[in-house]
Amino acid sequence: MRVGLLTTGYPRWEGDVAGSFVAGFAEALRARGHAVEVFAAAPPEPAASLDARWVRYRRRARDQRTFYGAGAPDNLRRDVQAWPGLIRYPLALRRAVRHAGRFDALVAHFGLPCGLVAASLPARRHLTVWHSADVHLARRLPAPLRARLLGKGMHWFVRESHRRALAGEAASRHLVHPMGATPPPAADREASRTVLGCEGPTVLFLGRLVPVKGVDVLLDALAGSRVQLLVAGEGPERAALERRARELGVRARFLGAVQGARKGQAFAAADVLALPSRRLPSGRTEGAPVVLAEAWLAGLPVVASGVLEGVEDGVDALRVAPEDPRALRDALARLLADPALRQRLREAGRARGEELRWTRLGPRIEALLRGGPGAFRRAACSGSAPRAPRG
Repeated sequence: MRVGLLTTGYPRWEGDVAGSFVAGFAEALRARGHAVEVFAAAPPEPAASLDARWVRYRRRARDQRTFYGAGAPDNLRRDVQAWPGLIRYPLALRRAVRHAGRFDALVAHFGLPCGLVAASLPARRHLTVWHSADVHLARRLPAPLRARLLGKGMHWFVRESHRRALAGEAASRHLVHPMGATPPPAADREASRTVLGCEGPTVLFLGRLVPVKGVDVLLDALAGSRVQLLVAGEGPERAALERRARELGVRARFLGAVQGARKGQAFAAADVLALPSRRLPSGRTEGAPVVLAEAWLAGLPVVASGVLEGVEDGVDALRVAPEDPRALRDALARLLADPALRQRLREAGRARGEELRWTRLGPRIEALLRGGPGAFRRAACSGSAPRAPRG
């Protein structure tokens, strides 16, 4: 198949976390012999990635500030120059895809704006993948426009609550499943702890430093604690979070964005991954954080906010009430003090993570594009689909 993949974000260089799940999706199909052409929003800085068509939507590159960085929702909240991209990028994207010729399948990551663009273009098959902020925004669309968008092709949601909120009753064209993941690079634990300056029990947070991630709740949970906290990520909240950590007496190390070997060291050095996600006052939540699957694959036990779906309390993670520092503190303390519990979660998590490897999902994605959501589910039961011919 010739597949056109439309997205607002894509890795700009090797190891970049921006749109890493989109790159994983594309590579999973390429590994099955399909020709995948990626159309991605051009970033404000030069991009080194060669496997994407960077779609420019502003005359000056430095004005392309709608996506990347903190992500579109937070960029729009903080930067008036981010707003023009909401109109200009979809128009530029549609022109770029039209000029590339006809595709067997169009896959749009993020229903808004990419799903709308894909729905306006011809292809034998259409698939829209919904993540988080796009679901929240689509609920505000006029009903006729929302119905037109949802009526075109197949729709993949990473959370069941998102599907219900946007689409209502389940339909045969709907699929609910998290994105895939690639295991972080392996690293020696003791060497990693030395490099990162870890002493004693260590908790890892890895993600963008934006309000929906709930890092401030994690800092409150560890106030005055002897537990070491590694904060791996960048974002507009970093300075405020560093200040809060000092005020609360949290033994926190802010590592900045980590990638490649450095990312592997962060996973290896930690005893627990914390995911303290919250529901924002607007109602927006995270989708399905890829770091959860990465932690499972790395054998790192997880404590997750109850806002997140796809984890089973006491089986593959510990779940706590969102925005409850006391509950989060107690769960972290329980897990850090119980090696047997950590081992049980580690084993169950690894099994879950294996199901989410891109190499496992590739045949199922291929089946989805050929035969719909039912074929995706059947491919899971049969193991793997036969490799497709090239072209």
